[in-house]
Amino acid sequence: MKSKNLFSWIRGIIFVLIAALLFSYASMVLERKTVSGSWNYMGKLNEFYEMPEDSIDVIAVGSSHMYCTMNPLEIWSNNGVSSFVLATQQQPLNASYYYIKEAFKYQSPKVVIVEGFMGYVPDEYPGEGVAYDAIDPLRLSLNKLSLIREIVPSDQRENYYFNILKYHSRWREISADDYDPSYRLAADSYKGFVLLTAAKPYEKSEIDYDKVEAKDIPAVPLEALNSIKELITENGAKMLLLIAPFEHTSEEIAGVMKAERQWAQENGVDLIDLNVLYDDLGINGKTDFYDSGHFNAYGAEKASRYIGDYIEENYSVGTNPNTDADKWDEDYQNALQVIKKGN
Repeated sequence: MKSKNLFSWIRGIIFVLIAALLFSYASMVLERKTVSGSWNYMGKLNEFYEMPEDSIDVIAVGSSHMYCTMNPLEIWSNNGVSSFVLATQQQPLNASYYYIKEAFKYQSPKVVIVEGFMGYVPDEYPGEGVAYDAIDPLRLSLNKLSLIREIVPSDQRENYYFNILKYHSRWREISADDYDPSYRLAADSYKGFVLLTAAKPYEKSEIDYDKVEAKDIPAVPLEALNSIKELITENGAKMLLLIAPFEHTSEEIAGVMKAERQWAQENGVDLIDLNVLYDDLGINGKTDFYDSGHFNAYGAEKASRYIGDYIEENYSVGTNPNTDADKWDEDYQNALQVIKKGN
């Protein structure tokens, strides 16, 4: 009788394991794979996971304004500092918190750059597309599950825990490439930077904050900023708040950015606001913007040189001995060729 019960238990366990494997495989086949093109978030996260342990000294998080502004390869070439951008489109600040936690699991950065554009958005749930872009590329872990609980309403979380529930209807779109698990290893080489060479001319000028009325930072991003500062401090790093280019015509956004500047001053957080540095950086509205609120690669080159010099001058960050210098040099030269071809 005991042997019969034991056999039933073993059979049950085998059934569960087979079901789990089949479920995992089906999820792998059906899930959306952002590993190619400019907005290849999964490819960029894959590259981050491949970085040697404790080889990255500067981590940057934020929205598209972050990944269009800072080119880590440019900083490497000019300052010998290794950095990585962990940004996704419209990444909410409360999601940035979990990206920083993820970074500290694999690296020991001395500086964490937090891009603040999404500080004006009051909603906890950023919307389906934004949430999937932030959640899908992360490795399965308690941190990823915590991110889901943080930014997804409770009645929708099962679609993010088990993304096959979201992507089950993709079967009509799948191709032979979807059956190849190597996409989980496909890595970008731009260290999180989105390399865009298209240029759209805009009339751009520095913002005069004296003419801007400060607005309250909404409760959710304000709480996230405070939590981020605490997390970075607990891990022995310095926080640098970055306000990247944005459309100054929005009084609401400009007002919150002014409030973020005040928050940084009140909390002893270092600040770079590129919107008051266009003249110093030599920004050209005709050549340096991909659209009205984002740099292209040429604008990012100028911004990255400023950011790199600021890091070198204000923090004890040099060339990390764990960084594969030859690989970074090669990646920089490859990116340079892409940028030159796009000019």
